[in-house]
Amino acid sequence: MVVALWDGHRLEKRAAINLGEIAKENFVFCVAKFCKPFMDHVQKFFQKSKITPNVSSNAVSLTGILSLVAEKKGITILPDCVKNFNRRGIHFHDISDMRDKIPTEAVWSKDMKIPPLEHFHNCMRNVFSTGNNKKDLHYDL
Repeated sequence: MVVALWDGHRLEKRAAINLGEIAKENFVFCVAKFCKPFMDHVQKFFQKSKITPNVSSNAVSLTGILSLVAEKKGITILPDCVKNFNRRGIHFHDISDMRDKIPTEAVWSKDMKIPPLEHFHNCMRNVFSTGNNKKDLHYDL
């Protein structure tokens, strides 16, 4: 997990930040109905740390969330894959005490037989049927 900070934020120069250091910040999060599983996961971290976040703004998209952060409306917590997303005025920093994996689920109809989905099935089989990944997979075709 990473925290997104705006240019000039007091923690901008830090390599890693812990949840306690951002506890009193204003937060910008996704509207719950659009990202409920992710927000449930983030909320568990706050509860475990006995932190009640002050949510100052919400948005329906990543672009909207990062725009609000860039406008200094608050900071946000996102999956670390967003580090690859370049946005002027935004800095991503690891959250040192939020290391748990976020479960990812994909659901589709068993009757759906289209080439892109078949390709996806093959990729999933290759990725999750070998090595250490095997234990993380429940694959029912």
